Amino acid sequence: MQAAAADPRHPAHGYMLERYRVGTEAFARALREMQQDGTLSGQIDPDAAATMFFALADGLPARWLIDPAIDMAAQLEDAWRRYAGDN
Repeated sequence: MQAAAADPRHPAHGYMLERYRVGTEAFARALREMQQDGTLSGQIDPDAAATMFFALADGLPARWLIDPAIDMAAQLEDAWRRYAGDN
């Protein structure tokens, strides 16, 4: 559906735009709260990080369909540790 919805004429186009908007805004908000709590570096751009991790979370299932040996949760956790510096 993601690929098909890239076409603005596709019926799911608006839905996917809204899904990404709501999802990334919510994640960016959570990251800002973490920064305020001191649990996330202020050097991280919450909007950029939210976009990147939302894309990663959406792309991993496509990879998993091809190679079910991929541990999607572990991949996300590893990416977060590397990005946020939480080793």
